[in-house]
Amino acid sequence: MILADHILIVGLGLTGQSIANFLLKNGKKVFAIDANLENLLTKKEVQELVNYGLKVFSDDTFHLWHLIEVAVLSPGISPNNKIYKELLKLNIPVLSDIEIALNNYYGKCIGITGTNGKTSTTLLVTHLLNEMGVTAAAVGNIGQPVINETKKLNPSKILVIELSSFQLEIMNKKSLDVGVILNITPDHLDRYATMENYTKAKLRIAHCIKDKGSLFLNSTINLKTDLSSAFHCHHFGYSNINEVYTDLDYIYVKNKKIALPKKYQKKKCHHIENIMAACAIISTLNLEIPLLEKGLESFTLPEHRIEWVRDVEGISYYNDSKATNIDAVLRAVENFKQPIRLIVGGVDKGFPYTDWIEAFKGKVVQIIAIGQAANKIKTSLEPYFKVDLALNLEEAVKYATRDAKNGDIVLLSPGCSSYDMFKDFADRGNEFKRIVNCIDKVLTHINN
Repeated sequence: MILADHILIVGLGLTGQSIANFLLKNGKKVFAIDANLENLLTKKEVQELVNYGLKVFSDDTFHLWHLIEVAVLSPGISPNNKIYKELLKLNIPVLSDIEIALNNYYGKCIGITGTNGKTSTTLLVTHLLNEMGVTAAAVGNIGQPVINETKKLNPSKILVIELSSFQLEIMNKKSLDVGVILNITPDHLDRYATMENYTKAKLRIAHCIKDKGSLFLNSTINLKTDLSSAFHCHHFGYSNINEVYTDLDYIYVKNKKIALPKKYQKKKCHHIENIMAACAIISTLNLEIPLLEKGLESFTLPEHRIEWVRDVEGISYYNDSKATNIDAVLRAVENFKQPIRLIVGGVDKGFPYTDWIEAFKGKVVQIIAIGQAANKIKTSLEPYFKVDLALNLEEAVKYATRDAKNGDIVLLSPGCSSYDMFKDFADRGNEFKRIVNCIDKVLTHINN
């Protein structure tokens, strides 16, 4: 248990609330800062914490710095956050919620990070382990605080932890038995000054792996530093020069071959890399191959990841709202052979949309841009593609449907954050599905 008595929590979202509850029940004096305090105080869960002894402050009203011995940063708090900078200035130790949660946990820990595919891989590994008879829980940046699992009387034997770059930046303890970096491509350049800084944050997972642990890297990751001498470092990818690889029928690892699910055989797509990473992790646990193959077949991807919504009059609609960066959109587009009418836009994250041009040629026949980034997208891509501007998502779907032909794909894959128009990516995806499920009215209007 953490030895300090006066603890500050920065960010009182779901994880912050769970940490506050845990610390208060262990007799600590707990303070919390949140920029959204006024709205939070209307929530029953926060009021219960206040009644239990939690002292809450907004960003501008906290003044008890002299009391604070340790601070805990909630997931999503940016390195540029002014409270975080003040903590560093005052030399107050900063911990992640994960380090507190794992302090007295004695099971195995698997850490998964990367730009794209973190949630899908975290859920896949958890599903496989449970299907193979090993109790496992998906926690971390996935939306389930680690502390909620470790505080149980009988926690799962294995924790599969999704780790963001922000969480990794403040993690220092060697607590992971296995770590995976799925990929590193441009993202969060609105928060990181350079791509190099973002890459360094992701690579910090290497510092969190136990001395006898293993790290698996996607072979596409170009490292300027050699990690292989620090511990057991392995690579996965499409070439057989990697320790884990695939021929698009099987995945090969440790002289064993694992059949790919039938729907992914002979297809080179993003999720196959997730499957390779999952098989690499499972290989460290010496579990049975037939059960692994059965688990791979029965796994279903979570919502908002190239999710088929419906077909209407020969037009197929797909929801890929989770695609919030350049590379995720490229990975979505490569999944389809049919002509694509692509809906993009939202909050710009600082990367160049010109990176899409070559990959879109011959595949994307129309682009509809929405949100804050719409004009930038139009300026970047219009010399090469037909780009329409829409006021909102519903109008974008109408434009795509109006112009679509039999056999076309209408794909929502925004490449941007959602916060200008929606609560989050899930809210955006659900709105897209609602619109598509009412599309018959739009088609009737167009046909008339």
